[in-house]
Amino acid sequence: MASTAGASTPTSKSKTTSANGKAASASATSRAATAAKSTRAKSGGKAAMTDEGATASVTAKSTSRASAQSGAAPDMQESVKELFVAMLKDIYYAEKQILKALPRMAKAARSDELKQAFEQHREETAGQIGRLEQVFAAMGMKPKAEQCEAIEGILEEGKEVMEDFKGKPALDVGLCGAGRAVEHYEIARYSAMKSLAQHLGMKDAAKLIDANLAEEMKTDKLLDQSAQALLLAKDAARA
Repeated sequence: MASTAGASTPTSKSKTTSANGKAASASATSRAATAAKSTRAKSGGKAAMTDEGATASVTAKSTSRASAQSGAAPDMQESVKELFVAMLKDIYYAEKQILKALPRMAKAARSDELKQAFEQHREETAGQIGRLEQVFAAMGMKPKAEQCEAIEGILEEGKEVMEDFKGKPALDVGLCGAGRAVEHYEIARYSAMKSLAQHLGMKDAAKLIDANLAEEMKTDKLLDQSAQALLLAKDAARA
């Protein structure tokens, strides 16, 4: 009996050890499978996130391009149009003030040529006001003048020349300079307005403004020539 019991004990231990080994092996296999699934899940998640990120990036770039093409441009056009209208009202006011000032300048001038130049430009100025009113009409607006302090200051300087140099030999030369100051303001304004009108596709308005610009440039040149002639005449008289 003792011998039988001693033989059965090693066999029982061997079976137990074998069972435990199989259990450990199964557990290890299970853990490995779980780890593999987890790795695949993480990899798939990263891939999905990468795809989603790429899609979002493409969408953002596409939206940005669409905004630049359809959103920013109309805003700029509207702003340019607003600027053009502001300048139109400004120069409309300026021309009306110049129309009032030219007879005073013609009356103050001593030389017949300069008197005639101012009188002729007064007629041109009346025509320029008419063209500006056509621009207003083309835009579906009523003519409206906005006070322009710049032209008021320039015309005030012209008055000072007439007062300070009244009866003096340099009066007409001073009047030419005062007149050119007015012309330079108008040339700057009309040049800018012409560019804006062309940018906005307002061809008729651009032509009307260009006609005014051409007259201002011609008058500026005429006044410059008149001043040079007066100075030469004074020099000749002294000689």
